[in-house]
Amino acid sequence: MAGNTPGGTARKASSSTTSGSAKRTVSGVLMTNAATKTMQDAKDLLIDTDYCNSDEAFDAGGIARIVRRLVNVVKTKGLQDAVKAVADVIEGVARQRMARDITELVKEEMREMMEGMQGMVKRVEEMGTKTMEAVSETQAKSYAAAAGERNTPARVTAILNRQDMRSRQIVIQRTAGVSSEDYDLSKLSESELLEKAKIALDGVKGMKECPSDIKFLGARRLRGGDVTLLMGSAESRLWLSQTLATEAFMAGFHCMSKVRTPMLTVVAEYVATRFAPGDQGSLRLIEQSAGLQEKSIKSASWIKPEERRSASQQYAHMKMKFTDRQQVNKAIWDGIFIEGKFITVRKDIQEPVICYKCHSVGDGHYANNCT
Repeated sequence: MAGNTPGGTARKASSSTTSGSAKRTVSGVLMTNAATKTMQDAKDLLIDTDYCNSDEAFDAGGIARIVRRLVNVVKTKGLQDAVKAVADVIEGVARQRMARDITELVKEEMREMMEGMQGMVKRVEEMGTKTMEAVSETQAKSYAAAAGERNTPARVTAILNRQDMRSRQIVIQRTAGVSSEDYDLSKLSESELLEKAKIALDGVKGMKECPSDIKFLGARRLRGGDVTLLMGSAESRLWLSQTLATEAFMAGFHCMSKVRTPMLTVVAEYVATRFAPGDQGSLRLIEQSAGLQEKSIKSASWIKPEERRSASQQYAHMKMKFTDRQQVNKAIWDGIFIEGKFITVRKDIQEPVICYKCHSVGDGHYANNCT
């Protein structure tokens, strides 16, 4: 195929003047190379003279290898050194060019990366600005308020309303030792109870940190003579539940009554039977190990009476009573430690007494004493 090209015809003519040798001399190669018109002609010439393979890359590295092959046919020592130097120079130039290309490529990649990061930072800043503007325009709402704005099921709405009512109520009961006949508070009507509570409240409004909007909205009589007073807000009820505020209010409301502290009951499962729930020191140890507030556990007792246990029973369920909702939620969420054992705590769900012999519900008897 090379003979059909102009360069091939020239190579044949030159080949006929080389006294029949398979390879041309260095001077002949240089002269022929100088006479070539294109790079392809030069490559074809090097292939024909076996200084280059047809599949060899014709780059700076390939040219350096060809020059090193020419050293083998150069007879003069000085010329050999010169040709080697030319090969070294070509390889050095190739490495410098490669390093420069790599440097430019890395710079370009870094430039594109920095532009992308700057654009990302700008978008994040814009999103943050929009979010802060939206937050500043939106008034903070409680869960109850947010749930009330949506299409909430009636059952959920009733639960939220009941929780709100409980958070604003205080229950007043007669002190121990006072008979129902001597307890005149149970003989008053709701309107009289409300008026009496308002008069007692006027005596505590000057106390420290008393809410400015503290007030009573209504009263309700309970069975046994107890009284429930409904306040205007949960914050007011929380302030009035403090010891000094409670004592000052009850001194003006009724001397034979006291504020009943609402108890929140939970069940501690599989507690070691060697634990003494009636020991206040043991309850304080539970609070310390669980990170609860001091005296947040008011009392504890076994669910099943101790006399009804089997002799080999090692674990039993226990009820614990709290007064603070946050502390009881922490105990349920995190659990507690009793006698070095991790104890799971759950909400106490009141269930009616069931006899598994006659299957009666709510009669107050068990299968062992069923008749």
